[in-house]
Amino acid sequence: MSIARVAAIIGKSRTAIVVPTTAWKPSDEASLRGWWDMQAPELFSSNARWTARYGDQILIPAGGSAGVGPTRIANGLEGNNKNCLIFSGTQRSGLSWANPNLSQCICVMVYRYTSVASGVNPVVWYRTAYGLGTQGMQNYDWGGGFGLTQRGRAVTDYKPSYLQTRIVIGLHSDARIMFRLDGTEMLNSAVASTGTEVPASSELEIFGAWSGGPLNYTAQLACVAFFDASGWSNLLAQKIEGFICHQGIGGMTTAKLPAEHPYKLSAPTKALQ
Repeated sequence: MSIARVAAIIGKSRTAIVVPTTAWKPSDEASLRGWWDMQAPELFSSNARWTARYGDQILIPAGGSAGVGPTRIANGLEGNNKNCLIFSGTQRSGLSWANPNLSQCICVMVYRYTSVASGVNPVVWYRTAYGLGTQGMQNYDWGGGFGLTQRGRAVTDYKPSYLQTRIVIGLHSDARIMFRLDGTEMLNSAVASTGTEVPASSELEIFGAWSGGPLNYTAQLACVAFFDASGWSNLLAQKIEGFICHQGIGGMTTAKLPAEHPYKLSAPTKALQ
C-alpha cells in the first residue's frame, strides 16, 4: 500500500478531541470575596444575618445591635414568585460587612426599586462608611440615573427605569472603571487616581442610609456579590451575567441579555481538571 494511501486512511480515522466540561459557578474564581443570592433563601436568617452562598462571609444588619436590617419576601421583583430581600429606606435598614478588606472591587447586584417618593433620590447601591460622596466608592441610582462614582467623582449617568429589575456590574480600581447594565457595557474608562483611597477595612453597607431619617424609598434585592478588582475581565462579567440568567436569580432570564451575549443560549461552563 502506498504511503499516500496509508496517510489518507489515517486522516479519515481522526476524531475530534472533546474536552469534558462542567457548569461554572462563582466560587471557581480566585477573586471572589462573597456571593449572596436568594436561590438559597434559607441562608438568610430570622435575625437578618445573610450567609454567603459562595464564600464564607456573613452580612449583618447595619448599625449592629441597633440595626433592623431587611426582611425576606417570597413574591418580589415584579411579582415573579422569587424570593428577595426588601429594604425600607430607613437609616439602618441596610446590611453591613464590618471588615471587608476590600478597597478596590467588582460589585454585582440584581435589584429594583419598588417605590420612590416624589423629589427623593434613591440611596446608593452600596458604599463604604468612609467618606460617602467625598472619598468613597459607590454605584448609585439618583432619581432614576444609574451611574458609578469613585472617590467622590461622578463618572457616568444612565437613565433606564429604576422600577425594573436590573443586573448591574461595576468595577472600581485605581487604573480603570467599568459599568455594565443588563449584559451591555455602558462605560469603560481609564481613570487617574484622585483623592484618598478607601481603607480596605472600612465598613461596607448595602442600601444603608448615611445620615438623617428615612429616605422614602423601598428596594428589593435578589443578589449581591463582590470580587477583587484584580480579577476583572469582560469574560468574567459575561459569565456572571450568564450564571444569573440561567439560574433564574431574581426571575432573570436570558431575555435580559443582548443577542450577541456569549451566554445568551447556554450557561457558562469550565473545563474539568
